[in-house]
Amino acid sequence: MNPHAVLNRDREEIRVPSPHGQPLLAYLARRGVRGSIRTDRAGDLITLDGEPDPARVRVMLDDWERAPEPIRG
Repeated sequence: MNPHAVLNRDREEIRVPSPHGQPLLAYLARRGVRGSIRTDRAGDLITLDGEPDPARVRVMLDDWERAPEPIRG
């Protein structure tokens, strides 16, 4: 299973523990959601580009988290 990803709907950001940001960003990109990533002491922070539908993004994150094997991108 993948770690829990926290979606900040107001800022269109996703916080996830390092080093899971890059695989998550690749997973989202395959589903049409673009963004950029930066790493700080709290983990990886993905900033989403455009105006993604937060409900759709949350569904994608739920699917990513529930995957029986870690999704590598």
